[in-house]
Amino acid sequence: LGTRVILANNFAPKNPNINKSLFSSRHRIIVDKKVIFESESRISKDLKNAIDLAFKNIYKFHSSQVITKKKIQIQDGIHCWQEKRPINNVGFYIPGGTAPLFSTVLMLGIPSLIAKCSNRILCSPPNKNLEISPEILYACKVCGIKDVFLVGGAQAIAAMTFGTESIPKVDKIFGPGNQYVTEAKQYSMNFGISIDMPAGPSELLILADNSAIPMVLYGGSVNEENAENFFKEESVDGALIGGASLDGRQFANIINIFNGINLK
Repeated sequence: LGTRVILANNFAPKNPNINKSLFSSRHRIIVDKKVIFESESRISKDLKNAIDLAFKNIYKFHSSQVITKKKIQIQDGIHCWQEKRPINNVGFYIPGGTAPLFSTVLMLGIPSLIAKCSNRILCSPPNKNLEISPEILYACKVCGIKDVFLVGGAQAIAAMTFGTESIPKVDKIFGPGNQYVTEAKQYSMNFGISIDMPAGPSELLILADNSAIPMVLYGGSVNEENAENFFKEESVDGALIGGASLDGRQFANIINIFNGINLK
């Protein structure tokens, strides 16, 4: 209930402050297309290659979902068919900050690219340098997302719900976020906006035995927010189950690596 009350002001359609206080400074929130184009030079070659490979694989998978409209005659005068149409205006919310989820850009950007959605925008909060992470921007580049906005939280969802001087209104909002973003997405449905789903706490189960390499296990969790505090993060429900052949020290070593402490 408290979260819902906090959101109420952001979602007041006639709130005169929504543009003035949050979105009037266009140069602050609109990411220059040149910055998106040059993002490739700000990430490592290995990361660029990984993103390129992921794009290729995801694109190949979703391309297989494209169907050709085919009418089937069931009875005389009765025809049935399956038809898929793109959503014209879609908005993506991509968490940034401590965990830039560039993989989410690919997972949302590629299907919308294949579907030929007319207008695609993306909102993401700033990192510690007050900018969108270059890996997110490079993923936008390869997905052809040109309209990127430096804004996060519930106010980003409100902006995409109503439209502002800078951020256009969308028909459907996609992407994960914290409890405020999740609540805001659900609240936006009161104003005719569709959403993908309310993203709940992350749940991750890792099974390991004495052959497990601790850093490989850690690598399996790095897409979770604040993975270095894996067993402390409130937004992540994590469990590590060791087999009978995993002794106490091996288990402790794995736990400490997850917590950022290397045992000698």
